[in-house]
Amino acid sequence: MSSENSSVDAGVQLTKQVDNADNVSNESTYNNSVIGKTYDLSSARGTNLIGFLNDKVISRVTFSDDRLFIDMRPKRLNKVPALLYEDITGVNIAMKLNLYKCFYLIASIVAAIANPLFLILSVLIVWLGRDMKITIIQRNGINAVIYAKTKAEAEAFKEDIRQVAKIQ
Repeated sequence: MSSENSSVDAGVQLTKQVDNADNVSNESTYNNSVIGKTYDLSSARGTNLIGFLNDKVISRVTFSDDRLFIDMRPKRLNKVPALLYEDITGVNIAMKLNLYKCFYLIASIVAAIANPLFLILSVLIVWLGRDMKITIIQRNGINAVIYAKTKAEAEAFKEDIRQVAKIQ
């Protein structure tokens, strides 16, 4: 009878130790994570071709306890206002050049045949007109797209999403 009581006490003690270990690890993960962090990202000019005065796409992304909140300007581009971390399966980054900047790039390359100084203009168009397109892939097949100006911004954002969503 006493051996049964001691095994029950040991089981209760083990359960308490495991519960305490989970709480400590959750607190340390929460303190080291990006919960509460906000990213203000914007695209290069010309991404929003319908906007006459402001043709940038501006995004504010906030990391919450269980989801990612996305607020975009203009509102019509905000297809996914919130993403659950558990639904995120991947994050991709790609460089994007707008259609009309591609037209200017081709025109400047053609003009470089007559005057080689137009090659400088071609390099400037590529350098100043590119965007980093961040695609967040969800389990349900709906992708969220966010634009960033620089690759460093996009990479930092990608690493934070991978940390919170526990993606390799």
